[in-house]
Amino acid sequence: MKPIGERVATFLRIGFIEYTVGLVCVSVEGETVGRIARLEEGIANRIAAGEVVERPASVVKELVENAIDAKASHIEVSVAQGGTELIRVMDDGEGMDPEDALLCLERHATSKLSAANDLDSIQTLGFRGEAIPAMASVSRLALRTRCEGQEAATEVLVEGGRLNGSTSVGGPLGTTVEVRDLFYNAPARRKFMKSHAAESREIGRIASDFALAHSSLAFSLEIDGREKFRFGLGLPFEERIRHLYGKEVTRSLKAVRDQDGPLEIHGWVAGPEHARGRSYGGLLVLNGRPIRDRALSKAVMDGYGALLPSKKFPLYVIHIIVPSERVDVNVHPAKLEVRFRDATSLYRILSRAVRAAWQGEGQRGRAFFQGVDTEVRTRGEPMALQEGFLLREPAADLDAASPWSEKQEAEAVLAVRRDAAWKVRGQVGKTYIICEDEEGLVLVDQHAAHERILYDQLLRSVQDKGPPTQDLLIPQVLKVSLGDEEVEGPLKEQLGRLGFEVEPFGPGELCIRSVPALVGESLAPDAMLEILDAYRESGSLPREERISELAKVVSCRAAVKAGEVLSKEEMEGLLEGLEGLQEGTRCPHGRPIAVRMSFRDLEKLFGRR
Repeated sequence: MKPIGERVATFLRIGFIEYTVGLVCVSVEGETVGRIARLEEGIANRIAAGEVVERPASVVKELVENAIDAKASHIEVSVAQGGTELIRVMDDGEGMDPEDALLCLERHATSKLSAANDLDSIQTLGFRGEAIPAMASVSRLALRTRCEGQEAATEVLVEGGRLNGSTSVGGPLGTTVEVRDLFYNAPARRKFMKSHAAESREIGRIASDFALAHSSLAFSLEIDGREKFRFGLGLPFEERIRHLYGKEVTRSLKAVRDQDGPLEIHGWVAGPEHARGRSYGGLLVLNGRPIRDRALSKAVMDGYGALLPSKKFPLYVIHIIVPSERVDVNVHPAKLEVRFRDATSLYRILSRAVRAAWQGEGQRGRAFFQGVDTEVRTRGEPMALQEGFLLREPAADLDAASPWSEKQEAEAVLAVRRDAAWKVRGQVGKTYIICEDEEGLVLVDQHAAHERILYDQLLRSVQDKGPPTQDLLIPQVLKVSLGDEEVEGPLKEQLGRLGFEVEPFGPGELCIRSVPALVGESLAPDAMLEILDAYRESGSLPREERISELAKVVSCRAAVKAGEVLSKEEMEGLLEGLEGLQEGTRCPHGRPIAVRMSFRDLEKLFGRR
């Protein structure tokens, strides 16, 4: 090994790179041996597979993108056992000749880029040349392809990244890729995959996204031998939405269109009444590529404005056309995240387009919310009533001894137990029950109180013999997202404990046969949609905590709502239910049930102190 003086001299004379290489050399039996070695191709492919092939749905996404890039007009997707046993994607695109069929198995071999400048204006969905070799390294892959001018198709077999042979076989124009036993040689990756049902749901979401994003193509999906959908060539977009989301959603669709120079927006948004508890009901399509972008999703929600229920996400399919040189899609191997050169302008245009689609409904929405103070109230600012509206007093008039200091505001939230001394004086805003006792006023949120009462009752009945149920005279068929109709196993058991009897009815459809008595027939469909959302989102929770999350949904749906007029007897009965609460001062979602304003606070507010 060179003395340190020589290495320093080398650094000064030649540069940092040679110096660095010199430092990582070691002496083994008198010879200089480098510790850095080029990874074997198989190992490199398996490392790449960790980014490109995250789960079975990633394989479906990459293969469908390849089919679209190959100018296919028909795409068929078939999977088994959540994609772990089989993923097959067939297309009638351009296909490949025998040489290209072998070359596509090598990393970074692609027909979509030829020069570095091509990265600045990518026109295709795929371009990295990593997907096929990555999935071949962690599966048993078979590729059959034939292009125009070839009499026979080429079949290539690969197992764990090793080529097992290439032969000529009969086959139609286009390409078929079969991926079997995914992650069979990567047990750690396979161990952390979700259940077959969960993986099938994600595959269904990916496939339906592409079927909506490219509605001019014929597209079909089959899961475990059952056809989920089959859309023929030229089937109108509305028909695809009707099949996937139901006729009510289809009837509510509003067209969205706007343009500002080279930026163009067009698509459809569904009525706010069809908003769901999951954000992935909306689909953004950038130059034909389904993407995920929180800022643009927020722009859509801002376009709905006050029409959108709290903590709900709308259904929409919106195409965004942007010059390819103004967007970078080479951010992550999965190609779901992108960066825009002018994201602010795009946000503004998208929000404006959605707002314009609901302009008529927006007027009604604003009328509905008249008289409700929708602004966040700043602590320390007393409010004055004027003509039915809550108006903010000037800050200069604030009394330092305001009853709404942070400490007193916290103390105002009561440890709820019904006090027999509470006397019901009425209802304000069709939402709050006004009570009086010897200390002052007590304001009770009728929805929060009733929700907590029902939640406690439901959990007690679940731990006992189960809640009383109501059989539906006419079972209700509910349209759900693809895969959500699979209600076997733990989900079926937990729904049964809550009093629901449901079963699959068809692709994307559930049949509701009985519900908890406290829910009622009319609330059953909406309650079931929210329960399915809550179940998916609580996947990492223990079983009993999951049931608790589902019980929150049921009790919230069944509870009396804000805006409902109650008789004095109904208010008295609701307050009596508070006597049975075991613990807690809040509703199951964390909001206060009751607050107190003492006579002392009232005197301060009116300047008597």
